[in-house]
Amino acid sequence: MADLLDASALLSQFADKIRKAPEKSERSLVTALNKGGELARQRGIDQIHSELNLERGYIEKNLQITRLASPGDLRVVITGRARPTTLRTYGGAKIATVAAKSPVRKLKGDRRRRIARGQKAAGIKPFSVQRGGTATRWAGGFIVYLKAGNSLENGNVAMAIRTGKGRDDWKVVYGPSVGSAWKNVRGDIYAEAVQAVASDFQDTFTRIF
Repeated sequence: MADLLDASALLSQFADKIRKAPEKSERSLVTALNKGGELARQRGIDQIHSELNLERGYIEKNLQITRLASPGDLRVVITGRARPTTLRTYGGAKIATVAAKSPVRKLKGDRRRRIARGQKAAGIKPFSVQRGGTATRWAGGFIVYLKAGNSLENGNVAMAIRTGKGRDDWKVVYGPSVGSAWKNVRGDIYAEAVQAVASDFQDTFTRIF
């Protein structure tokens, strides 16, 4: 999911000054646009982190400036990862356990899934996709270890739910992608970024003329 900071409106505002010093003007505008793009990205990271229960580092990794402005192409492109985010990344990683009815000596536990001896898995501990939202326990949720290349993140580990009674009747469950979250917040951020670009560009012109 991408978004643009486009210089078209700014160019019309400063048309007369640009005609007087076109090369300096373009270099200044490129610098201002790229600074504005990074401002928009950081504001997006802040906003998404405040709304969704994702680690900040994960959002930073998946919301990037994929094109910087340059002479002849006065655009900045910000792209959020479009592929969905597994619920494990949102907090669905902790397995709830209960005492098993079978004799303890027959239960070895599962160190990889942090299930102690004498315990058995009983769903996923409560978590919320929304930061500060009401936590929900997934009684039928469980952790799966996928084949290499099948996981979207977190190595080859994901959270899944049953879809039937068969051994293979399950599916990985997902929450909003960083790209869709960016789409929801970018409108408010865009106005601030454009204003910052205009201010920085005008300050540069003050020094030039």
